[in-house]
Amino acid sequence: MLSRTEEHMKRYLVQTHGCQMSVHDSRRIEEVLSHAGYERTDDTQLADVIVVNTCSVREKAEHKLLSLLGTMKPMKLERPNLIVAVAGCVAQQEGDKLLARVPHIDVVLGPDNIAELPGLIEHVKAKNGQISRTVFDVHDPRFLDATAAISRRDREVSSFVTVMKGCDERCTFCIVPTTRGPERYRSEYEIVREVEGLVDAGVQEVTLLGQTVNSWHEPTSTTEESESQFAALLRSIARKVPKLKRLRYTSPHPRHVTDALVRCHTELEVLPAHMHLPVQSG
Repeated sequence: MLSRTEEHMKRYLVQTHGCQMSVHDSRRIEEVLSHAGYERTDDTQLADVIVVNTCSVREKAEHKLLSLLGTMKPMKLERPNLIVAVAGCVAQQEGDKLLARVPHIDVVLGPDNIAELPGLIEHVKAKNGQISRTVFDVHDPRFLDATAAISRRDREVSSFVTVMKGCDERCTFCIVPTTRGPERYRSEYEIVREVEGLVDAGVQEVTLLGQTVNSWHEPTSTTEESESQFAALLRSIARKVPKLKRLRYTSPHPRHVTDALVRCHTELEVLPAHMHLPVQSG
């Protein structure tokens, strides 16, 4: 039997669909909710907030999402105070239209609006109705640090660190520029600081994330737009975080595979001997 304190504890459940970026975003969602006083649960019957973090790249992603959300309608009828939120790329793509199609959804949340989730939940709790936030942070990019790995409960061996987001390419088969916005870059200082914190917490392997991860350059850089500084970032991490056992990255774009990047794979022991290079367009 649950104690009185446990009965009144706020709980959340996050369901993740999609790529490494979706996994990374789900971890940031969990951290934001934890900081807002929520405890994690794997039981839908105990959850006060259920967040479905979506991916629109996979085949029939929207259809699968609508089917999943349909299974939650009985839960909403049984527990009207349950908050159902949809995050990720499908949320960004559909926005208000998703609220109209699925009336029992409370919150639609884009990837750049994760930090706003607790406030959006309070908006719904105050009986102000459904709400959608799918605004790109183009003019003031925000990158949420990984903090969950610092606690013993969430100690990880491998973790993700975002170095950039969005995409300026226009591949005919890909919807990422629409759902993730234009390219925005994080500073080397912030990236190295986060990697250091993760390694100090016991993480041994870090994977750098970005839609075109190897296009990275300093946000304040005055170099040509197409000139990557990614190799310099890898060398900086290897030099400043010597306790890191393995450094990976995904997904690189062929246009930014520079000679300097290739040399990193031959000269830095922390990097694997191979390069993961998706060739999705054939």
